[in-house]
Amino acid sequence: MSNALRRRTQEPVGQARRRRSALIGLCLAGLCAIQAGCHAPQPQTGRVTAASGGDITELHMITSPAAVNFGGTTGPAGFAARVYASSPQSPKTVPMARGTLEIQMYDGVVTAATGASARPLKVWTFSGEALRSRAKVSSVGTSYLLTLLWAESKPTHDRITIVACLNTEPQTKIYSAAAIIFVSAR
Repeated sequence: MSNALRRRTQEPVGQARRRRSALIGLCLAGLCAIQAGCHAPQPQTGRVTAASGGDITELHMITSPAAVNFGGTTGPAGFAARVYASSPQSPKTVPMARGTLEIQMYDGVVTAATGASARPLKVWTFSGEALRSRAKVSSVGTSYLLTLLWAESKPTHDRITIVACLNTEPQTKIYSAAAIIFVSAR
């Protein structure tokens, strides 16, 4: 390509610098906006101090999709759940060394409309000491694997609702999202 043709297709040097400066300015403004959003203050309610020193603000629970027969009985006898606690100060899930963890089982599906009046069919309670033996540390942090048998509190509906709740001394409670587990037909 000749020099004359090349000169005609190139932008003037001043215009290219202005475009590059504008692009860099937009990128810096975007980074500042993202950084400001990352440091927004967190709500002060519903916090529990974790063993790692951070505040536990959320509880997460993963359950088996259906009730399980653990042997020795006919039909399902319980379910398995894995519970995690998270803190904004930690990229991984954190240990629950203080307070007690409750797993609440409700007979049937509990909705927002029926939630206030619903009473648990069974509640399992675990202290920090009892949780320590069930702790598993992995690449995502600390979790607790719980195998929960309902014994004489057998559900009468085809589904149950499960909720985890972390209770501490100053009456702070943190709840997980509800999980629905299928119980095979009788």
